[in-house]
Amino acid sequence: GSSVDVARARQHRTGTEPILWFMHAGKEYVIRDPEVLKEIAGAWDRVSRVGAEQGEIGAKQGALGAEQGRIGARQGEIGAKQGAIGARQAEIAAREVELAMRESRQIPADERRNIEAARREVERAMRELDREMVRLESTLREEERPMAKLSAEMEALGGEMEVLGKEMERASRGAEVRMRALIERAVADGTARQVK
Repeated sequence: GSSVDVARARQHRTGTEPILWFMHAGKEYVIRDPEVLKEIAGAWDRVSRVGAEQGEIGAKQGALGAEQGRIGARQGEIGAKQGAIGARQAEIAAREVELAMRESRQIPADERRNIEAARREVERAMRELDREMVRLESTLREEERPMAKLSAEMEALGGEMEVLGKEMERASRGAEVRMRALIERAVADGTARQVK
């Protein structure tokens, strides 16, 4: 029903008593009998149980998704660091080219020594950056293992959720059939009272 239907049903309620308000064959009815209401509620028990199971799996999926997000953020940070290292390596490579060009000219011995010292410093810096890049790649690979595990767990939960989705469809259809039968019986035996 709609919010208008809910408001209409509340008009027929006394205090906080449980009721079932419904439309049947164009007429409004209310059921107040506790036993019939209990039986009607019972028609939806299986739907409620499956819904609760879906909620539990959804919570697990949410937790896994949050962990995947944290790992993804760390991977992003590593990628940013790798990008900065790559930029620094490009600067050092440009410096090496500059030194090679200076060295290829006829230059005095003291300038050549300065160039060689600068080249050694550039090579040391490049080795240091290479080591840092290798360390970051290793860290990134370490992050991939738990991410793959989480993805596998998420996929398994997705399979469980799919099974429960089908179960929910069956349970809902069964509850609707049972509900209709209960309403038909209540209308026929007068437990459901027509209201105006």
